[in-house]
Amino acid sequence: MKFVDFSTSSLNAGKIIFKNAGDIEVYGDKAYIDDEWGYDLQLQYVELNTSFKERSKNQIPLDDGELAWNAMVASKRHLIESLFSQISRVTSIQNAGFIRSLDGLFAFIWAKLAIMAICCW
Repeated sequence: MKFVDFSTSSLNAGKIIFKNAGDIEVYGDKAYIDDEWGYDLQLQYVELNTSFKERSKNQIPLDDGELAWNAMVASKRHLIESLFSQISRVTSIQNAGFIRSLDGLFAFIWAKLAIMAICCW
């Protein structure tokens, strides 16, 4: 398992996290747009869904289909962000500065959720 520098860019973190992923859908923000990496993900059967970037003033504006796509991606991302926000609040993950790997992050989250489940039972 590689160590993940959580202060790194979203794109670089994504490349590490999804390196061995397969047969999943990913909803990311515009920071994940990278044509070469997108092609690599397709070869792994990873569907990367990002919003279309707004064009500059001198170009044609986004069409209705692109705007609808952006709205759909935003709605999926909202669900994901809401879930992450709840997990963050429940587990106090922002206080987990000692975590140095993705495995450590997941172990921390599962341990906190297990403790909460036992306490609420």
